[in-house]
Amino acid sequence: MARRPVPLLAIALLLGAGLVLSAAGPTPAEPAPAPLAAPVAAPAAAPAAQAADAGKTIVLGFDGMDYNLTRQFMDEGLLPNLSRLAEAGTYQRLETSNPAQSPVSWAVFNTGTNPGKTGVGGFVSRTFKRNEDDEREGIPLPQPMLGFPTEIAADEFVAVPMAMENEMAFLGLAVGAPLLVVFVLLSLIFKLPKLLGIVLGLAAGAGGWVWGMEQVEAIPADGKVPYEINPMQGVNWWNYLDDAGVRLTGIQVASTFPPDDEGPNTRLLSGLGVKDIGGSPGSWFVYTDDPWTVGNQTTSTQGKIMKVFFDEGADGNTAKAKLVGPKNWFRKAWFERRIEALQEQSEHPGLTADEAAALAAQLEEAEADFATWNRGGEDKVAEAPFSMTVDRAAKTVSFD
Repeated sequence: MARRPVPLLAIALLLGAGLVLSAAGPTPAEPAPAPLAAPVAAPAAAPAAQAADAGKTIVLGFDGMDYNLTRQFMDEGLLPNLSRLAEAGTYQRLETSNPAQSPVSWAVFNTGTNPGKTGVGGFVSRTFKRNEDDEREGIPLPQPMLGFPTEIAADEFVAVPMAMENEMAFLGLAVGAPLLVVFVLLSLIFKLPKLLGIVLGLAAGAGGWVWGMEQVEAIPADGKVPYEINPMQGVNWWNYLDDAGVRLTGIQVASTFPPDDEGPNTRLLSGLGVKDIGGSPGSWFVYTDDPWTVGNQTTSTQGKIMKVFFDEGADGNTAKAKLVGPKNWFRKAWFERRIEALQEQSEHPGLTADEAAALAAQLEEAEADFATWNRGGEDKVAEAPFSMTVDRAAKTVSFD
């Protein structure tokens, strides 16, 4: 989405550098430090003790904020807090990045380098499918530059990697280990009747089976988990501060997802680029009782307008709705495993004609069910019901 001529970088540097203020600076008798122009160079290394004595600095960044409108609203008295900030520091027009798009500008601001060095030239770049020899295949494909999804092996994320590497051996161990331990402990060590040891051992083995199946079923069908890659290149300016012993806390910092190991002195909460619960970088929902809105609608920017009716409760001021979440990946994996199992059975060389026909019919039915579910099955996405009650006099809404 294109920005105005002076969007993110201008305002981020304008408020993040031109209006860099001392939040806990020197005493009034001491001269105030000069405002920073921009974090474009690595500061010289300083001892941690010296860095700890420095004043605090607050950096504010507003995505897409226009200088002319901000100046106008300040002159009209509509932005008194920003006016006080401008009077205490520096407020001026700055040129933004080229192109003037959010991912480009934030990458420039974070690293102090141009788009040719950050590798981020817009909202979307291009990529190619690659074969096993890492050779390009097919036509170019769009690749989001706020971060793009991929898949990595799930063995580092599962509780018991053996459950993924050898399912049968893992289940055998999950059943056999507790059975054997309980039997040996009760019958051979505590000298209890062997029958009791066998019965309790079998019960322990059954518990091990239940636990083992829970671990197996939690593993993705293809053995991979989603992972996000941040395409931005370069070193963030706060990394230099961290090396110098300067502590930094960032809230909603753009183009920093997934987070890196920023260092012992840095704490960051990622902002623009973080996927929402539905896996989208910016889907949104509006719930409205507007009489001119007919049914639920999808906008051109991937948002959804949800029609609600405030006709519940004693005063008719409560509406019920649903919070729509991510795709039901567990259900998707179930369909895929079902189809894969039927395909494997269909390829068995010893099948009779009737058995092959029956399996073909089952496979066709399974694929049809999967296609129907993909088009919008009842449980395609996870949903959480909620209610909201409006107090029109106080102009507030409470959620339950």
